[in-house]
Amino acid sequence: MVKFSITILTFNRHELLQLTISSVVEQNYTNFEILVIDNGSTPSVHEIVAGYCDQRIRIKRIPENIHVCDALESALDEITGTHFLFLADDDVLVPDALSSVARFFNEHIDAQMVCTGNVMFNHHTKASNVNPGDLKFFTNDVQSFEGREHALACCNGWGIGPKKKFKSMPSALPSATYISLNLIRITKRRQGMLFVKSFGDIGYVGCMANTDKVYYMNSLLTIIGLTPVRETLGCLAGYRRKWDREIQYLQHSPIKAPSFLNMGTDAHLQALFKNGLDHYLDSRLRPNFFVRHLRQVISDKPWDSRTINDIIETLPHYCKSLIMFAPHSIWNGFLSFPRKCRREFARVNARKKSEKKSSNFGKQKLFKDILEFAKWVKVSSETGNVL
Repeated sequence: MVKFSITILTFNRHELLQLTISSVVEQNYTNFEILVIDNGSTPSVHEIVAGYCDQRIRIKRIPENIHVCDALESALDEITGTHFLFLADDDVLVPDALSSVARFFNEHIDAQMVCTGNVMFNHHTKASNVNPGDLKFFTNDVQSFEGREHALACCNGWGIGPKKKFKSMPSALPSATYISLNLIRITKRRQGMLFVKSFGDIGYVGCMANTDKVYYMNSLLTIIGLTPVRETLGCLAGYRRKWDREIQYLQHSPIKAPSFLNMGTDAHLQALFKNGLDHYLDSRLRPNFFVRHLRQVISDKPWDSRTINDIIETLPHYCKSLIMFAPHSIWNGFLSFPRKCRREFARVNARKKSEKKSSNFGKQKLFKDILEFAKWVKVSSETGNVL
């Protein structure tokens, strides 16, 4: 029988943590355990956990805040279920999420990894990115993908190797990804760890590479909470220095300057080499990677000597990449480099404006909190109602 081991890592977000735990406790599937990792919160979240009076909930207290990957890795030796879910402390599950996934695993005995549909909820505005009619696109069907091909698609999408077309899932967020403990053990033997620094969930690429099939359930089962401290903040213009403390974990990237793209690509390279995927994909970085990295560097406000040094560091690698991947267009590429940087920078600003406009969408229904929205999703999915 499927038993879910749900790990929730938290740090000083007591109110959001309560919503996350409640979304699991209120599931109509009861065979699960929750391990709350308190990563140095002040005060401790012990009282919150104790308030549920539920023996399925345990707490692991880490006195001082440590790296997210180290904290999560330490939890893997303490879970006892058959399937693992890392649920962020600002995300929640739709009420029937666990029963739906358990049913899938029971019907597909060989399945070791499944991802589910999800939507975003802004904790600040109390609104979702779901627009009228969007729920009908969650058709509840299941698609299968070759594990290794999807892993290669993840790496290729970050600028590794010549641009190729792969058949890959539409979404694979950690709070919506369920992995068998057996697959995790196999992956840890190859990678050395499941959560790869600096981006922990990129270690899931190794899980994909080590199973024949990965599955996508096109069912809306997870609500992803948007908060200012989410890791993706580091991808926005002007925030790249957020990754300064992570530079020490770079292993394969030729660039040592911090950026969201550089840290994420290096983590993908780690998964690529440790799982033998370099036999199927060229591990060199294509020119587009360096253009996108430069976009993040030039977004520094204000520029300083370090900005200039990071630009100078990147240019030779960009030229070398042009020689390897597009020797016939070196001169055109060099001349168009500033234009590409400006275009990428403008694209980021346009995306930010679009997200802001979406978050203020006039017809959006507002909710008390993300938990109320998750319950609304279940009812609306069953009745066919929309916003």
